[in-house]
Amino acid sequence: MRFLVPRVIEACFLFVLLGPIEARGEDDLLAKLHGSDWYGDCLKAWRAREKATETLRIEWTETRTIKKGAETGRLPGFENEVFPSEDQTVTCNYLLTLKRDKVFFRSLDFDIAKEKDTAIRRIPREFQSAYDGREPRTYFPIRQGAKGIPQGTIIAGDRFDEYNVTTVFPALINVRAANEKFLLSEMTRFRPLREPVEVRGASCRVLEVKGDTWVRRYLVNPAAAFRIERFEDLYLNGKTIYNIDFFYPNQQMANFSLIGWSTTFFRGHSEFVENTRAVVDRYEVNSSIDDAIFTLKFPPGTYVNDQRIGREFIIRSDGQERTVLPRERRYSHDELMNSETGKVPKTRARFSFVSTFAVILFANGLLAAISVLLYRRFRGTA
Repeated sequence: MRFLVPRVIEACFLFVLLGPIEARGEDDLLAKLHGSDWYGDCLKAWRAREKATETLRIEWTETRTIKKGAETGRLPGFENEVFPSEDQTVTCNYLLTLKRDKVFFRSLDFDIAKEKDTAIRRIPREFQSAYDGREPRTYFPIRQGAKGIPQGTIIAGDRFDEYNVTTVFPALINVRAANEKFLLSEMTRFRPLREPVEVRGASCRVLEVKGDTWVRRYLVNPAAAFRIERFEDLYLNGKTIYNIDFFYPNQQMANFSLIGWSTTFFRGHSEFVENTRAVVDRYEVNSSIDDAIFTLKFPPGTYVNDQRIGREFIIRSDGQERTVLPRERRYSHDELMNSETGKVPKTRARFSFVSTFAVILFANGLLAAISVLLYRRFRGTA
């Protein structure tokens, strides 16, 4: 309710100031409200681009250059261990499939881990994320730190959960720049700046939105159907957090077929820590895509956390969901797979009984031995 009242007031204000919405259109209203003609043209171009791109399948390869110490503190328990110990270059592969508001994303990259006394190292990691228009899901076939158990999550919310990840965002925003399910901010919060900015020889207009601690800017090219040439994420003092430069097949044409992008990350307001160069390997528009790909089904053995209702369960071999109670989290993967909810697995029960009996027997024997030793010493002293 607290969100509805301001919306109603805003709608009434716009109606009185600008006239009926049906007569002008949402984009024209926003442009008029901000006092900018090009803003309305930009939104129209973005929406036309989205309408023309029914489906998209894009695959790309990222080459990351990571500065020494850039990921120090990222691994819990080893916050003071410098990582990487020297500059590193790693290569990762990604796939994004889009159909209207439905999304499927797969990454083949790396996680960092440490086993016993070995140095922190990178290990291969696969990740999948899907949104079928109703609920977002994620899946790790093998999750590091979870004893090799496949991990799944059903996320509370009605939007693609990975929309703001810097790996996914460049490919997604290229064809869904005006879709609020995939935007970092609502369109109504954008503020068009008056002064143009030059990006690689192109005179770009700037759309800006401010948060409590950050500023985000879209630098768009009016001469090329308002395609995004650069995205910037800044601190309020103007220092860069990260930026993304987009590259197209022909810089002079309104061609949205990406050939790649470059993302640069900073730390401490100015220090460069990582650069990522993405090269598009495959770019297909409006090809036939089966809706089944957007429904992420967890295979048998997957441990799932349903964040919508606070429930955890494991997918059994027959495909049925076996609810895991909070007190059962200490059981092994095999014990959960082969038992019913609320029933202590027999293997665990036998182990617990034998272990308890052995501990009691050992304690009694130890007490008896100590008693005999003390008795003998006491007699010898007497």
